[in-house]
Amino acid sequence: MVALGQGISRRRFLALLGALLGGAWASREEPKGEDDEKKKDREKKKDKDKDKDKEDKKDSKDSGERPIHLYGQVLAVHEGQVKVGAYVLQGDSPWLSWVAPGMWVEAEGRKSGERFLVQRLRILKPGRFIYYRGPGAPLGVRPSFVEAWYSPGEQTPFFLQAASPGRDVLLLAHADDWGALPLPLGLAPPAPSDPGWFLARGRWEGGRVRWLGLEALRR
Repeated sequence: MVALGQGISRRRFLALLGALLGGAWASREEPKGEDDEKKKDREKKKDKDKDKDKEDKKDSKDSGERPIHLYGQVLAVHEGQVKVGAYVLQGDSPWLSWVAPGMWVEAEGRKSGERFLVQRLRILKPGRFIYYRGPGAPLGVRPSFVEAWYSPGEQTPFFLQAASPGRDVLLLAHADDWGALPLPLGLAPPAPSDPGWFLARGRWEGGRVRWLGLEALRR
């Protein structure tokens, strides 16, 4: 350090000292604007990480959600809408198309507001039934195109409703009940050779049903 008495004034000495201290302080600090930007970036990254954690937890919860079971009596069936209790059943199960009011069912799936999204459906009661969709003439009923549900061996349907006119004919029955179909002789489809439930598909042509084939179904 230069002594005050060796050719430098007190004022000059203080000016040099201030410059040295100021430079040292400035070299240790980052510009304020740059520091604010880095802070904002860090906060944004934290918020994104929190949101991602929430989504991951939600997805994990949804994927691990167990289906629930709904038991009840079918109250109404209209244009593909099946009403059971306070819920409308919806899903890909083909059995949803073949239930009738008064049946008892067990649906496995999950609730979504007033809807119950069906993953699996079982018809509990009646244990066996026959479903027919096609012209009413072969059954001796009106209107001209109907949906009808029968108990095996009965000639009077336990539920009957009008259906949209067409030429396609459907018949659902268990193989053991094939001999008790409500159709007149000559109009029934060929009997299946295996046990279980079968869906017969046909076409109404010239006052007769031309059966096209049988499809085995899982219950």
